[in-house]
Amino acid sequence: MRPARSERQNLARLQRNGTDQPAELLRRVLQRGKFTCCFDCVQCSEGEISNQEVSPDRTSCEKCPENQWPNQKKEKCVEKSTEYLSYDNDPITVVLSTLSILLTIITSIILVIFILFRDTPIVKVNNRNLSFILLVSIMLSFLCTFLFLGHPVDITCMLRQTSFGIIFSVAVSAVLAKTIMVCIAFKATKPSSNWSKFVGVKIPNCVVFIGSFTMVIICISWLSIAPPFQEMNTHSYPGKIIIQCNEGSVIAFCTVLGYMGLLAAVSFIVAFLVRNLPDSFNEAKYITFSMLVFCNVWITFIPAYMSVMGKNTVIVEIFAIIASSAGILCCIFLPKCYIIVLRPNINTKKHLLKLNWSGLTEDRNVIQALGLQGYARESLQAPVDFTCWKNTDDQNSKRGIRHVSKVRDIRTTPSSKCSEDCVPGYRRVLQRGKFTCCFDCVQCSEGEISNQEDRTSCEKCPENQWPNQKKEKCVEKSTEYLSYDNDPITLVLSTLSILLTIITSIILVIFILFRDTPIVKVNNRNLSFILLVSIMLSFLCTFLFLGHPVDITCMLRQTSFGIIFSVAVSAVLAKTIMVCIAFKATKPSSNWSKFVGVKIPNCVVFIGSFTMVIICISWLSIAPPFQEMNTHSYPGKIIIQCNEGSVIAFCTVLGYMGFLAAVSFIVAFLVRNLPDSFNEAKYITFSMLVFCNVWITFIPAYMSVMGKNTVIVEIFAIIASSAGILCCIFLPKCYIIVLRPNINTKKHLLKLSN
Repeated sequence: MRPARSERQNLARLQRNGTDQPAELLRRVLQRGKFTCCFDCVQCSEGEISNQEVSPDRTSCEKCPENQWPNQKKEKCVEKSTEYLSYDNDPITVVLSTLSILLTIITSIILVIFILFRDTPIVKVNNRNLSFILLVSIMLSFLCTFLFLGHPVDITCMLRQTSFGIIFSVAVSAVLAKTIMVCIAFKATKPSSNWSKFVGVKIPNCVVFIGSFTMVIICISWLSIAPPFQEMNTHSYPGKIIIQCNEGSVIAFCTVLGYMGLLAAVSFIVAFLVRNLPDSFNEAKYITFSMLVFCNVWITFIPAYMSVMGKNTVIVEIFAIIASSAGILCCIFLPKCYIIVLRPNINTKKHLLKLNWSGLTEDRNVIQALGLQGYARESLQAPVDFTCWKNTDDQNSKRGIRHVSKVRDIRTTPSSKCSEDCVPGYRRVLQRGKFTCCFDCVQCSEGEISNQEDRTSCEKCPENQWPNQKKEKCVEKSTEYLSYDNDPITLVLSTLSILLTIITSIILVIFILFRDTPIVKVNNRNLSFILLVSIMLSFLCTFLFLGHPVDITCMLRQTSFGIIFSVAVSAVLAKTIMVCIAFKATKPSSNWSKFVGVKIPNCVVFIGSFTMVIICISWLSIAPPFQEMNTHSYPGKIIIQCNEGSVIAFCTVLGYMGFLAAVSFIVAFLVRNLPDSFNEAKYITFSMLVFCNVWITFIPAYMSVMGKNTVIVEIFAIIASSAGILCCIFLPKCYIIVLRPNINTKKHLLKLSN
């Protein structure tokens, strides 16, 4: 009989085995080639406990139930912690709810202003009834975010997407109705026009009713066939239960988003086509702006939503709801509130009728559960043959300890008459209260193998290897990065980059060939060339993010992107400043003419880009980016990625770029109403709004994804923001140069300015 160990002996044994954990945390593993009384104590694996002192019958750990997890000592199972957007201990919930309340109050104030001033021209001319419907729906959209916060239950899960879908369909339908009425109202003013019969409340009411009623039908069908419900997600995060809403039907959810996108796209197209109506009917310009922001937010939402898990999906959706609603509120209503409150002198019918045409002639721009990793894995069963067994009636036998009257050392383990031999990929687990020849075969845990028959434990694979499907040998982990060989998204992104580079090159050639025409000269051709070259380089720099990352490409990725974008945005800022200077210099007895020339724009571009060069050199000198093998994020995969080296430096690059874009946007917005011969400021305002919107949306998307998805998000942001600048600033000019050469004259531009 094996004598009981004293506490001191037990501690000494544990220390020899390299652990000072208490016995409750351990299970025994027989030592190869020794008697069954010789064993090692191994800590229980993730998700398992050992709640008895080490004894012959404690050869394995017990797996906790699905809703429980081991405590810190791994001696008992405790309830898993629950996670959702709680009001009690989650700061992001407080931030989102405070933001929603604040924006609801702002919307309410604007609604009150519109009600109080409902009989003024600026409210009446833009269809006050639709304005009231739109403001109420925006206010409800901010309030519906509270359905996404707090503990999810079945009723809130059903109300979340359906209420959001219906409210947003009302809002976007109201925007569409406003756009249609802008067009009808203008056409009805023409002599002998038949459009006057369409003026009234019938058309907008029908548009809003049909648009929102269709969404109601979609939502009722969704709730009838496969309604959303509360779900306990116990697999995504170890030790946590994510209380979340299951959408019930992915098709229904996509239908809601798709229909909402259709309404927004139609609103944007109609508003864009009628944006150049006289300023007395100029709400179409603001609607175009608002729908551009709306579409941009929800297009960016899709990859962000699909690449996150748990409560992060809710955060992303709330952010999209708030951002898109705030975009409509700011673009459509703040300009009117400015006139009503601060400029009442121009809120008159006489002033609105005096306003001239604005704009040029028509332009066309358009993660896996951990598996509760098995049992310990370091040792093997001793090759001992027990030829005679005898149970005793003393206390030890009650604990499962048996006498062996004869032990004969042999080199092979005889076949068990009680259990079948365990094949490779499985290990033996003794059955409680039975002989050692009676056991169960348990498959090796995640990340472990058994390459021989009848093993008592599994072996853990090295960090860079992973079990094959049968778990009988370790194989090299598959590597993952944006490969050109077998990754379709790489081909899509590279093709898109090449295509946009070619388009930019064509535009650059057009500008060079027509460099002496008024439309090119008046908008500072040198800055246009610099901006086009930097946009072309920004599309090409996406190739540094594709393929197998190495140290040199990791260092070049962010720095080249940062410097190229700083040149581009500095050029945009310089163009904006020169628009203002050029207009002021035309006034009689003006001293601004001395600033006209290449010195000011060259200085702006040099200072803006040189500052970024200093930031990037400091980054590369102190903590340069480097290649990293990420073996922990995804089981069975090695993510080859770039470590940024310094998060502060990366944030500084993004922050400085955002600062330049914000300054460009503000300056361009302030001078957007200059005469049309100097009207590039309007297009710059548009381009900087797209640029800022893309990079603001990029931040939460980038922070909520892992592995190669972070690279995809960043490439998407680079392409989208560069394409935004290209389309907004250069496509209108190319349209005039190529298709309307008759208005590309000095005489026409001077006529417009008058």
